[in-house]
Amino acid sequence: MKRAALAGLIAAAAGALAYALWPRAAHTLGEAQGKALADAAWTATHGGDAPPLTALSGWGAARIVLSGSDGDEAAAVGDGAGDGPDQAFAAALAAFRKAYRPASGKPPLWVKAHIATGAPLASEVSDKQGLPLDESRTALGLPELGVTFLPEETLAHELVISVDKQDIVDAKAVQRVLDARGAPPAGLKAWVKSRTRKAEQWPVAAWFRDAACAYPTYRGHLVAAGPPGPAEIAAAATAAAAYLRRSLGDDGAFAYNYVPKRAAADGDYNILRHAGTIYAMMELDEALGLTDLRAGAAKAIAFLASRVKPCVGPDREAACVVEDDSVKLGGNALAVIALAKHAAVTGDRARLPLMQRLARRLTSVQDAASGEFTLHKQTYPDGKKTSFTSDYYPGEAILALMRLYALDGDERWAEAAAKGARYLIDVRDHGKSLEQLDHDHWLLYGLEELYAARKDPAFLAHTRRIVQAIAGEQIGARAQAPDWAGAWFDEPRGTPAAPRAEGLMAAQRTFLRAGDAAAAAGALAGARAASRFLLATQLGPERVMYFPEPRRALGGFGESLTAYEVRIDYVQHSVSALLAVRAALLR
Repeated sequence: MKRAALAGLIAAAAGALAYALWPRAAHTLGEAQGKALADAAWTATHGGDAPPLTALSGWGAARIVLSGSDGDEAAAVGDGAGDGPDQAFAAALAAFRKAYRPASGKPPLWVKAHIATGAPLASEVSDKQGLPLDESRTALGLPELGVTFLPEETLAHELVISVDKQDIVDAKAVQRVLDARGAPPAGLKAWVKSRTRKAEQWPVAAWFRDAACAYPTYRGHLVAAGPPGPAEIAAAATAAAAYLRRSLGDDGAFAYNYVPKRAAADGDYNILRHAGTIYAMMELDEALGLTDLRAGAAKAIAFLASRVKPCVGPDREAACVVEDDSVKLGGNALAVIALAKHAAVTGDRARLPLMQRLARRLTSVQDAASGEFTLHKQTYPDGKKTSFTSDYYPGEAILALMRLYALDGDERWAEAAAKGARYLIDVRDHGKSLEQLDHDHWLLYGLEELYAARKDPAFLAHTRRIVQAIAGEQIGARAQAPDWAGAWFDEPRGTPAAPRAEGLMAAQRTFLRAGDAAAAAGALAGARAASRFLLATQLGPERVMYFPEPRRALGGFGESLTAYEVRIDYVQHSVSALLAVRAALLR
């Protein structure tokens, strides 16, 4: 018999044995059971004798997967099945000990225990036929290869992709992972080329354990008991600060993103998000006393300044931020916002003349009569106007002008900001329903500062309308999935949530200034619900332990609950939102 065929028979026989040992009925893993399982996993993976799993005595046939990482390498995984939890645990532990061979020689820093809560659902998949169950909450078995992937592994390596609204197993991605692990299963190449493949999904519950404590997880992330308090937010923000420190290069540019499956960043960059990240760093400095961030911010500011060139019109005395041979209204605005925050926090006003030249660009492309910002993007250096417009650039420009006004007291900036806001209120947004209004957090920031300076009731009224629009679309407690609550849209992501939370907090401060405690409390409640969702998108040890370079992504904010790519603007907006909530809670 050929070796590949023999390997296939062995894998099939092992699969049949494991199938016979599946739980006969669905189970729910209670807190005491989960903690006992996690504690046993920690003890056993650190050389001790695991205590009997008496808390799971009524479980019957069981399947348990133990995984652990030293923090430097991706987690080793051991899978085991048995007539009861103790037997399954012993089998999983033996497999784990065989697989765990870190270069450091150290015991696991992070450990996770998964247990099957029901029998597998078998299906046939192809490049057009998808999986029937949610891959973020089920382990993925590929019986023809004798391989099982935990949901965290599936997500980290992007083993399942969406094609025509179906969750398709990416055979090439599976091959890439198994080849990288060494000694890939016999028949892997034939499996990749086959038209149909067998798959099974089984529901799992999992607990994470580190040296301090055991924690329940859901969809890979830690389960929060409720909205975070000041201490929890401070810890999350501190971890995000560490991510930004690691992401900043010697040239002052950030690693724009981080893709776990490649353990690398791609070549994209965005100078607007670069400036926004400087702003977030200075907020971290201000709120948490992380003054060591100033050296990194100085590098990042120097990088930003190197992209500033004389404008080619309409005001040649103005300064323009240039990227990819173009100048954007938002680029200049965010540069001013970042530099103004740096000056406000550090007291260093050396770049005030630069801020003023950048702001001249904003006013030079504003219609003096209507207040509209008429030029959003211009090619450089030929100066051609493009048709591109952004709904968010005007709000950014208004905030930039008000932040500069707070520094130098020049009324022309405040007047330009007020005209810009009135245009948006009276013309652009006039007659729009709440459903048609942009959830414009930058404008809410700008209106906050304008209302503080001028007490114009129109600014307060428009703030109320935008908040109504945002609150009306927020997912409530009866969410489709428990970790969706507080977010926005189906399959919610972090970037829609974080900016909206920022906007709610800017509005909360406006409402307090206006003496409307009820409206302020409502805005804060919405932002707190959003902050709980945001913390679920932050990449902690319980998820990064499955990445090729676990520490590199630690503390970053992923795109969503199920997409682990980190980008600097995901971190920036989440930090700004969380720190604003914390400040309100500490008042």
